[in-house]
Amino acid sequence: MRDRKQRSAIDAVLNLVHDAQMTKSRENTLICLLLDVKEAFDHVALKQLVKILIKLKILINLINWVKCFLQNQVIDLAFDDERQKSKKIITEISQDSSISLILVLIYIQYLFSKIRAKIENLQSLSYIDDVVLYVKRKNIEKNVKTLKNAAKIAFTWAKKNAVQFNDSKSELIHFESHKTTLNQMIILLNNTIIKSKTCIWWLEVWLNRKLNFKVHVQMKIATVTRMLHSLFKLMIFFLFFFFSSSFTCLCSLRLWNTMLSI
Repeated sequence: MRDRKQRSAIDAVLNLVHDAQMTKSRENTLICLLLDVKEAFDHVALKQLVKILIKLKILINLINWVKCFLQNQVIDLAFDDERQKSKKIITEISQDSSISLILVLIYIQYLFSKIRAKIENLQSLSYIDDVVLYVKRKNIEKNVKTLKNAAKIAFTWAKKNAVQFNDSKSELIHFESHKTTLNQMIILLNNTIIKSKTCIWWLEVWLNRKLNFKVHVQMKIATVTRMLHSLFKLMIFFLFFFFSSSFTCLCSLRLWNTMLSI
């Protein structure tokens, strides 16, 4: 994904920011529900993946290759030029292969088409296992209701397809220009309550509801400041070590000269 043009993490963030700013310019409100697919590589069921590949009309030879790729995985251990016999490992999808990423994306892509087919005016963005569902309208209550229905469809689909969402990383935010903070919330199917936040961290970018990037800049400055402090402490340590070593060498040299002169 990172090597594909306009498919990087920052491109996904810029798309969301652009839509939010355009919505604000029309005096509407954009509300986002952020979901994280829990251990995406470990929750890809082979049977479900094969069904999806068949629906996509993938060649049978390629489907058989995917089966072989997922079922016939082995591991080799080597220590000090001694290599053990290959052992078969039981796992869903290995993260070591670039093919695994493609299979994960194929596996979860049906989620978006299913939601958009049932809910009008809903839009989505994703980067691997990070998913954003959002609606942009003036009526905030309708936006929240739409996202509640979208979340219900998403969790129902996930349960049928052996996929799990990480509730601790689920977030809700309104991008709007109101001075008052909106307190709407969404209750998921497992009774997890997602309250609206004034700032979120998505794909390594801090986004606040006014999209002025003030929090992001503050966080980056704090990170750089900590790095500079660490470098300064390291520099002080090396300077102390250098001068102490030089002083020790100088004293040893003077003592040696004194002994030679006796």
